[in-house]
Amino acid sequence: MEKVILNEEILYYGYVKCPKGYEIDRESIKYQMMYGYLNNKDKQRFTFDHTIHLDYLGAYIRDFHYQKVNYEYTLINKEISAVILKQGESTKRKNEIDPFDIKNSPTYVLIYGVELEDNSSNVIVHYNRLKMPKCTWTIPIQNNKFIIFPAHLDYEITANTSKLNGYYLIQTLDEYIYGKRT
Repeated sequence: MEKVILNEEILYYGYVKCPKGYEIDRESIKYQMMYGYLNNKDKQRFTFDHTIHLDYLGAYIRDFHYQKVNYEYTLINKEISAVILKQGESTKRKNEIDPFDIKNSPTYVLIYGVELEDNSSNVIVHYNRLKMPKCTWTIPIQNNKFIIFPAHLDYEITANTSKLNGYYLIQTLDEYIYGKRT
């Protein structure tokens, strides 16, 4: 008997543990997000200026993922944006696929907790499983925690139950095999 995997949807999650000297300064990222917010007050999700700590996070995620897929391919950054949720705010359910440009749409989504109070919000990923449509997977998002999942899956961030603002980094990623985009 032979086995062929036609479709496999995997979510990765965990805490970022960078080597000494390459720790992620979440405060630096938070301040860049706050500056971006001041320039984009009318948007819930917006881009913001680069900081070296985004490079550290990107390198950690690429190395983590590269090991998990047995060195088959690597991840390349597409877009980095920020979401700042005030008390009671949540995001709408969405995915990252552009139906008019599927080929150039990202392959994965990364959500990273920059500055959050414990148990203040969750990420809900929506998926279908064989004969069971409308399944969900819920995970609390916390400081320094990441979640990676396929970009075609709908997701949302639940209402921020904290009295403080919640800072979330959302990054879209593509996979590359031997220097060529898949």
